[in-house]
Amino acid sequence: MAVPDFQSLMRPVLMVLDNGTERSIKSIRADLAEHFDLTPQELEERIPSGRAKTFQNRIGWATTYPGSTDVIVGFCPVWKEG
Repeated sequence: MAVPDFQSLMRPVLMVLDNGTERSIKSIRADLAEHFDLTPQELEERIPSGRAKTFQNRIGWATTYPGSTDVIVGFCPVWKEG
């Protein structure tokens, strides 16, 4: 499976946060990598500029975009570190 786009990750991110427990971005990434059954090679894939890993970048957008509208902030705390 290819790395999902950030829009496809938004709902699964919210589902991971559904229990209201504070989570690090790192733990969210780990859960969703397992959920989407991503291979080590897919997790190492980089965006075209080469500056970031594709999956990490897309999880970042999937958590930042709803957070900018207070969907995540009001819904559940997310640690920025990790």
